[in-house]
Amino acid sequence: VMKVAITGGIATGKSTVLARLAELGHSVASADEIARKIFVETETQRELSSLTGLNVPISPTELRTRQVETPGVRQAVNRLFHQRVMDAILRSDAEFFEIPLLIEVCGQKFFDSVWVVTCTPESQRSRLQARYGDEVDIDAILATQLPMMVKEAFADRIIRTDEPSEPVWALLSSFVPSAGRI
Repeated sequence: VMKVAITGGIATGKSTVLARLAELGHSVASADEIARKIFVETETQRELSSLTGLNVPISPTELRTRQVETPGVRQAVNRLFHQRVMDAILRSDAEFFEIPLLIEVCGQKFFDSVWVVTCTPESQRSRLQARYGDEVDIDAILATQLPMMVKEAFADRIIRTDEPSEPVWALLSSFVPSAGRI
């Protein structure tokens, strides 16, 4: 089975593309969902406590706050999670994998094809505003990510999601018309 990694920036439409592929009958997996499962594991919680000084059970909100407040914690947490998530992905039988940080962790080498989901910066900002509301610092969120042009340089295919959905789905269907055919 050919394995395809789907990546892109926050709020560019990766999850929507993955959901559409599932609707078309393909097997899919999400690095974010895998990370959520790993996060609640007893061993992971203990290791996070050791890295952050937080008491178990650690909530995602507590961890995000500690990562912002304490230099070095973000990198330590990333080292802990990235390898475990990638190991779980590589054990999966799915065809399509949503991996937001694929390029950042140099994971593209493990896949037959890399698809980058992108949109205009204006669409991305609008989606972030809708997702998080007025209180979020969108520039701070975007500053933590690789620029889209960097991710696009690694793409075998680019899917632009700021167009009306019909042409986007038609393009996606042309890439994968039915389950089992990539």
